[in-house]
Amino acid sequence: MFINVKKIMDIVRPTRIVYLFAIFLSYNRVDGVNNSSLIAQCKTITMNCNENPSSSNRFHKFCNESGGTINERCCFSTENKTTDNKSIVGIYKSIVGLDLSNCSLITLPSDLNSSIDLIFIDLTDNPDINYYTEQFINLTRLNETLIPSSDLPCPGGDNSWSIVDRNSSDSVVLCKDQLNICTDVGVPCPTSHAFCTPLGPGVPWCDCIKPWYGYKCMRYYPFPYVIFGTTAGSGTIILSGLSWFFLRRQVTGYRGL
Repeated sequence: MFINVKKIMDIVRPTRIVYLFAIFLSYNRVDGVNNSSLIAQCKTITMNCNENPSSSNRFHKFCNESGGTINERCCFSTENKTTDNKSIVGIYKSIVGLDLSNCSLITLPSDLNSSIDLIFIDLTDNPDINYYTEQFINLTRLNETLIPSSDLPCPGGDNSWSIVDRNSSDSVVLCKDQLNICTDVGVPCPTSHAFCTPLGPGVPWCDCIKPWYGYKCMRYYPFPYVIFGTTAGSGTIILSGLSWFFLRRQVTGYRGL
């Protein structure tokens, strides 16, 4: 499977890493999760929806059944915390659902993959939408996706999902139960010195098993200092001996003239 490295680097460009780091810092404040940072993240992802209210029945059903809280077009998982003997109720923990239906999307929002806990996404009523596999990197928990056209593949390809229903009466395609691209689909790594890690639907990543590293994990760490030292030392001694021998012969020859 071909993975576009340029697109991957664009997804994880430094500005976005700084943004995610800021969210991480706000999440770990002493007074609990900062709801405003997650709401801002939600607004960034749904900015093309022109503040239209959510009208997806499937989205509302998912959020209600999962015990989440709907704020505009995002479903947030929530938790309660106690800080300094004060109970804080309904703290936003993460974005688990998105309603991007009827947003006139041509492609996916660039910050979609920052919602690493995303489980549900509705992309229906976007007739011109198109996307590529790398846009779903980091979404390993994505379990249900609704797409608007039977001409579109499910994220990562139909073989990345356990259930693909294209027979809906309202022309909505359901992609449900994401498969593990490494274990369920069985994508092999090119060498036995590597192991496969799923990065999202249809996106495998082969990483080296320590102490192997380098191209195709063919280099071994730690560096074989003993072998290298023995070989280099032996070669140096032999070359020095040969040089001394031939130079000595030349000196002896000159003296005999």
